[in-house]
Amino acid sequence: MRIVEKMAARNANARENAPVLIACLGDSVTHGCFEAHVDARGEAHSRCNPDEAYVGQLARKLHG
Repeated sequence: MRIVEKMAARNANARENAPVLIACLGDSVTHGCFEAHVDARGEAHSRCNPDEAYVGQLARKLHG
């Protein structure tokens, strides 16, 4: 069964159909960490924003 069909079945009858699970495998970019830098003291920092990653974009599209 395709993901769209599973989601339609779940929406039609939530009691009889399990929740749809989508897993996204990847690394820090999948999580939304796009920038990394070392400051003047030699400490590493990163900027992470999961909403900007493709996982966040997919979630927005699926939730309408």
